[in-house]
Amino acid sequence: MNILQRSTKATCGLFEREIVVPSEKVGAMKKRLRDKGFVIVGTSESIGRNRKIWFVPAGMGF
Repeated sequence: MNILQRSTKATCGLFEREIVVPSEKVGAMKKRLRDKGFVIVGTSESIGRNRKIWFVPAGMGF
């Protein structure tokens, strides 16, 4: 599935998006996002078994 279709608009930034992934797949998802040209803004602490990753398109304020 497309990463942007799985993500939602984050509340903290105009261009920022967030995606929830299982904790064990955070590293792989961050690599996929970077490979597609996104900049990782941050990640959350574990929320149960999941974590959030916040990202923006390259050149959008970072």
